[in-house]
Amino acid sequence: MTVTYENSFSDIIRFNLFHLPRTLLFWLMNGGIAVYAGWSAFSGLDGSEHSLLARVLTVVIMTSVLMSVVLSLQVVLIILSYRIRSNRSILTEHTVSLSPDGMDEVTPLGRQSSTWPGVLAIRENRRYFFFYTSQHAAHVIPKRAFEEPDAAVAFRDYALSHWQRAREAA
Repeated sequence: MTVTYENSFSDIIRFNLFHLPRTLLFWLMNGGIAVYAGWSAFSGLDGSEHSLLARVLTVVIMTSVLMSVVLSLQVVLIILSYRIRSNRSILTEHTVSLSPDGMDEVTPLGRQSSTWPGVLAIRENRRYFFFYTSQHAAHVIPKRAFEEPDAAVAFRDYALSHWQRAREAA
């Protein structure tokens, strides 16, 4: 089975928005910031002057605002880190072929082959398939690359069946 597609800049941003909330570091870092902000806000309010409800509401509002700012900055950093010139191998035409042995990806700049045991995970959302070849890197295959929705389902099912077979054998 073979599919040809071209990743756009928004595909890469969407991959990061899909991937980051699923990482432990993301939750540890943002959770730590939220706990610190909440503790600072709560302890900064004198208990004798303010009711418990007022203190809790203040903490929720301040923490929400701070987390919105932090998450916005993270998205901006992701966008800035993907300069188009330095990502020529990502933002180009890709041809991915699946076989019983694994997957091959060919671009105008190179070729990559992975056996099924070398694929760490296969994930999907409404618009993409993500074939993870390392903890934080994946082949981002847009479902729009398939002419028919059934072709996308067949591609996914073929990949999953060979990937799961390889995992069971390992």
